[in-house]
Amino acid sequence: MFPTDLGLAVGVFPGFELGVDLCEQSDYPLSGNAKFALPEGWLGFFSPALAIGGFGFGTQKDVTDNNVLYALMAKTIVPLGRLSVGYYVGNERLLVTSKGQCRMACLL
Repeated sequence: MFPTDLGLAVGVFPGFELGVDLCEQSDYPLSGNAKFALPEGWLGFFSPALAIGGFGFGTQKDVTDNNVLYALMAKTIVPLGRLSVGYYVGNERLLVTSKGQCRMACLL
């Protein structure tokens, strides 16, 4: 179960943001995140939105350092809506199923 997460993100320059999260009811409540994104159509009329980033950069090794890195591509297709596909990897000791099986990488 995830704790309550209060976060703040700041745009450093267009398309790039840095942030910090405070996850309450935790002994190690601080973690960081970052993202670089290009909006839909930026590379040309039909180009999808693109994003790479990470979150869960915690302060305690193998406790809060999920260190999730991701890549995401999304395209709005009328009338279907916004379709997205992505991939992520992270700390294999923390990203596990309820049975303890590794869930380190996944196609979103």
